[in-house]
Amino acid sequence: MEIYLKEFNKKFVVKASNKVMKKTYKVQLKMAKADDIADVAPQEQIERSLEMTESVEEYLKDVLKLNDKEYEKLEDLEFEPTIDLTNHVALRVMGLSETDIEDANRKKK
Repeated sequence: MEIYLKEFNKKFVVKASNKVMKKTYKVQLKMAKADDIADVAPQEQIERSLEMTESVEEYLKDVLKLNDKEYEKLEDLEFEPTIDLTNHVALRVMGLSETDIEDANRKKK
């Protein structure tokens, strides 16, 4: 499938292979774990946040096959757009269309 990402002004070809699906589920688990910090000590909260940040960057680098320049651009993004980008790619890999994602985002607002 092709995924257009405005942050890179580029279409990426991503194959929804078993390998990519496993990476998608793993990054989603990391993100969920990082969000579940209500009863967690501050040090553990920071460790989870760091793990998640590293995981989403690595996920996007691997799945999109980012070159060095693109990876540098990713690292220069702010945190929230990076999470949004990761969610977008994960949803596309899981079979949602651009329209499905746009509709879901509109319903959130």
